[in-house]
Amino acid sequence: TDAADSAAANGAGITIGGAGASLTYSHSGTKFVLNKPLDVTGNATFSGSALFNFDGDSSLSLNDGGTNASQIKAGAGDELYIGANNTYALRFLNNGTNNVVFDNSSNVGIGTSSPSSKLHLRDAGTNSDVGIKIGNDSRDWNLKVMGSVSDSLQFSTHDNSNVMTILPSGNVGIGTTSPSAHLEIKG
Repeated sequence: TDAADSAAANGAGITIGGAGASLTYSHSGTKFVLNKPLDVTGNATFSGSALFNFDGDSSLSLNDGGTNASQIKAGAGDELYIGANNTYALRFLNNGTNNVVFDNSSNVGIGTSSPSSKLHLRDAGTNSDVGIKIGNDSRDWNLKVMGSVSDSLQFSTHDNSNVMTILPSGNVGIGTTSPSAHLEIKG
């Protein structure tokens, strides 16, 4: 209490120890430091945040994430929110950016923090390509929005051979990535 704070402020601290184990109160950090593992049987209740420092380079902290949410942090900017948190049921952050979001309407966003459909993929880079791959044990198929090819929608095979292209103009090409008519077939 006040006497312990006063003693700790003068550098004395409070230490309870024996057999190589010690529990020390550090006034400078207003915390207790235990130098041995702690085994808890039953429930442990923390008020505020809990920080686990594993090896000096990595840590895990459990925090209040806002309205009815928990936040798990595993480094600066890398976060996982679980719970309502007003907008998200679950979200993964990397360097402070939402990588994957499950919103409260059961929509999933990859590359977007506000998914507008059950699965919403986005790459905000200029002329970026974004798509999904569907496959089985012998063949993969790709469905991509190709920012690098006039923002076209392309269907391709496992080796990225183009099968069909739909341009923003509505022109459809089979065997070509640049159809000049409503339907153009090559090959």
